[in-house]
Amino acid sequence: MSTSNPATRPDVAAIEDHLAYYQGQTKVQRLLFVASCDPVLRPAAYRAALHELKSRTVDVNQYLAVYEDLWHRYRNEPWCSGGKVGDGGEAGSGGLVIPPHDEAWAEATRQANRATLSRLEAELRTYRENQLSESIGLGYRDLGDASARIGDGQSAIKYYQQARLNLVDSSQLVANHLRIIEQLAATHKLWSTLNASLDHLSKLKDDSITPADSALVLAARALYRLNQGDYHGAARHLMDITAEPESLTMQILSPQDIATLVMFCSLATFSRDEHRSLLFDHPWFIPYLELNPVVFQTLNAFYNAQYREGFALLSEQLVLARLDLHLAMPLEKGLLDQIRDAMLAAYMRPFSTVRLDTMAWAFDTPESTLERRIFSLLQRPPAKGHSKRTARIDGVTKTITFNAVHPFQSSLAESEVLEEKLTQTARLIRSRVALTEAGMYISGGKRYV
Repeated sequence: MSTSNPATRPDVAAIEDHLAYYQGQTKVQRLLFVASCDPVLRPAAYRAALHELKSRTVDVNQYLAVYEDLWHRYRNEPWCSGGKVGDGGEAGSGGLVIPPHDEAWAEATRQANRATLSRLEAELRTYRENQLSESIGLGYRDLGDASARIGDGQSAIKYYQQARLNLVDSSQLVANHLRIIEQLAATHKLWSTLNASLDHLSKLKDDSITPADSALVLAARALYRLNQGDYHGAARHLMDITAEPESLTMQILSPQDIATLVMFCSLATFSRDEHRSLLFDHPWFIPYLELNPVVFQTLNAFYNAQYREGFALLSEQLVLARLDLHLAMPLEKGLLDQIRDAMLAAYMRPFSTVRLDTMAWAFDTPESTLERRIFSLLQRPPAKGHSKRTARIDGVTKTITFNAVHPFQSSLAESEVLEEKLTQTARLIRSRVALTEAGMYISGGKRYV
């Protein structure tokens, strides 16, 4: 993917502002993603990533890997100083050369990391010799934390899973599970393992979890849904976050990115009632939407059927969205087309006849392109809760006339939705009765899981 068109490229300041919330390895990961997407921003992104690695982390392996990648892929670029990375020259745009490789820092940090791991392993051996179960669990957890700091995510998850087997205190178990979830979500891999960890956490009963912890769980669930292509589920999970934006410390999603993800996912999948609920029935989520006024304005424009204005506002945000670690792939897979189709369907739904020229202006789209898209849209199954509409497109008058929907069809569509809800409720009731008969305690559940 590339954003090489100068008219649609964000500047370095915009990228820095967008990533200001993140720090450490998470910020590095996002900067390297930007570098892989945009060749013009690449020098600045690499420079910022190396600075972050050296100043905010002790991840020597990642630091060296970035230099190795630069040498093999970009050593002939001017900003790499003619093939010698970091010789201190003034090549590149604005003098954005890669800084010299600091071998002394790398060696000193590597030795410090080894000393820390050796000390923690010695402490764990002592706990195991004395059979101190809770201390053994905490020892594994500390090793997991140290491994995560040095960038060894695989070892960190292994240690956290060992800690889970030894910890007894429920609050410590919850804290350990949150570590596993954040580490798994940060790797953007092992999604099935992440989902299993989330399910395991939901079975724990503990009142020590904070709204910020709940936000981490919901954000992780949303990223899992996003990876599965379930944009509706992703948005619903994020909308349930009740923690105040300024209280968040998790690194998998910033408050601004939460709002942006909800905007894109909801526009593609929400009904009008769900849009109204997002804007007016979720007062705890409004502070997230207001962090970026353009997000709130975009949602409000589409809700009020101001499609031309809505798409103009949306296009302003596509520049950064295509450089976002989580949104880039859904957009590549056609999320924007889903939004266009959803808005076209919403525009046509109240009318029996529409004029192509009026609609083309509303969507700022050529009539020929719009006609093809509408024809394709009418061939697809209807959205849940709506009956299928048939129409005739008049090529002379450039109008679309919808055939009347038989009352039976409308009732059938509504009954199908009701049947699905009743079936789900009946299934839950049967499960609850079976568990109660087996003598198991049934709690009301918690919002954050």
